[in-house]
Amino acid sequence: MIAWLLKTLEKNPASVFRKKDLIRKSKEQFEELKTRGLLTYVQPDPDHETYPCTMPCSNGCPMDVVNMEGEQFAICPDDTEIDPILLSKDDISRYDFSLEMLIKVIREANDFAGNSYSLNPCLHFIGDRIIKEVNTAFVIALFPNAEAAEPHLLSLPTRIAANYQQVVVITPNLSLTQEPIYAKLRNASIFPVTLGPSFGQQDFKISYLDSLPKPMSQDKTKRPRGPGANIGGMLWQEAQKRAEALVDEKGYLGFKKLYKAVGCSEGTLRKVITEKSSKLRQAKEDYESISKTLKAVGLTSKVVATYEAQPDVPELTDVEVDGIIAEMLERIKQERSEMFESTKEQLGNMNPDQKRDFAAVYKRDYQGKKSVLKKAGPKTQRQHNQV
Repeated sequence: MIAWLLKTLEKNPASVFRKKDLIRKSKEQFEELKTRGLLTYVQPDPDHETYPCTMPCSNGCPMDVVNMEGEQFAICPDDTEIDPILLSKDDISRYDFSLEMLIKVIREANDFAGNSYSLNPCLHFIGDRIIKEVNTAFVIALFPNAEAAEPHLLSLPTRIAANYQQVVVITPNLSLTQEPIYAKLRNASIFPVTLGPSFGQQDFKISYLDSLPKPMSQDKTKRPRGPGANIGGMLWQEAQKRAEALVDEKGYLGFKKLYKAVGCSEGTLRKVITEKSSKLRQAKEDYESISKTLKAVGLTSKVVATYEAQPDVPELTDVEVDGIIAEMLERIKQERSEMFESTKEQLGNMNPDQKRDFAAVYKRDYQGKKSVLKKAGPKTQRQHNQV
């Protein structure tokens, strides 16, 4: 019966159900759903109660319910020639199917965390779970067809919290796997699943794991074939996880080096940085800010590009690193005093490994030379203004 109730709600989320129709489906399930609180009685409207018209006319308007000599009759408001229809209590009694209670039992049966709330009458956020280290949101969607569902489902990433890496959309009866929208949904990390025929009979568990992508580590055909090989099919969630781990360990390496180290495509990493990961976005901005400042004070692009680890730079102790940085800042203060404070701040934003590698490159290529700073001129001034 639940499948039929939800299918009706997919067509019209505001649907109510006549008791006689519910009993016709299953009197036993009707009583059970009432006991669970999934079916709730709707108080009749004493001023204007209606009943679906059963007459073969083109109007299709509802009939009015009136009391005549203590009994309820349905009468046509437009044609007095149509005989009144005697109604039983089961004809008049109506019930709502409680989505709020359904969401509650689904959350309990599937161990969903987080809050539940309505996004609109057709979309309901019902909770979240960590699935194989991926933060996953769950949403119930009630739509009659794929065309009606498409704009609502594709907008989900902007309507729920940004920390969710994928969304499982539960469409009770509407199957989207053979629809044109399906590819768009998967590309947006939205994975639809329909409820099985046994849903609600024994329990309210949802089978959704088969709808989710398999982790890359389990798909041997998509593993990299050598250091830095691109994995064209890597999901952005996996790329984000790897990239953030690399940034935590080594700092931001620059875009090209990072996507090669991660093993994903350029487009995937660009999406992660610009749309998904605030950590990577901030790391990239810091990196670019440091690069602009160093270029502005006149150091060559070679130094800027090699302040991460290089195989041919000298090993330095912490004391040597501090001494070299101090010497360079002093020379900047003397020769380009207007850049001293901003350069000092940007160097201070480097992590210890970046600072050590930068000092090593500086020592190798520039220490002891007369000047590492270009003379201030129109080009240098333009660079400074860009910073």
